Amino acid sequence: MRKSVSTIAVVVALVACTAQQQQQTQSQLQNAASAAPSAIASAANAVRTNPEVKKAGRNLRDAALSAAVEAAIAGQAGLNVFHIGATAHNGVVTLTGTVSSAAIASTAVRTARHVRGVTRVVNRLNVR
Repeated sequence: MRKSVSTIAVVVALVACTAQQQQQTQSQLQNAASAAPSAIASAANAVRTNPEVKKAGRNLRDAALSAAVEAAIAGQAGLNVFHIGATAHNGVVTLTGTVSSAAIASTAVRTARHVRGVTRVVNRLNVR
C-alpha cells in the first residue's frame, strides 16, 4: 500500500507539473498572439519606410511601364519596336532609337502618351 501511495503521489506531481507547464505554454501563446498584430504592423511599417523597398517598387513600376509602352508601339502599324526603345523613370518615358520619318516618330510619341501611367514623353528618336 505504501508503494501505491508513493506512486500516486508521483503521478499527481507529474500531472500537476504538466498542468503548470500547459498553463505557462498557454500563457506564452496568448502573449505571443496578442503581440502579433503590433509586430506585424511594425514589420509592415519598416517595409513601407525602407528606402530600398521603395526603390525596388519604383524600379518594378518603371520596368513594367517601359514594357507596356514598347508593347503599345509594337502594336502600331508601321512602327518597328526593334528600332525604338522606351525607358521609364517615375512615369516619364524616354523614347530612343532611329526611325525613318518624322511621322513615325510622332506616332511613337503619341502611342506612348496614351499608355496608362505615362505622365510625360521625352522624344529622343533620331529621324534618318
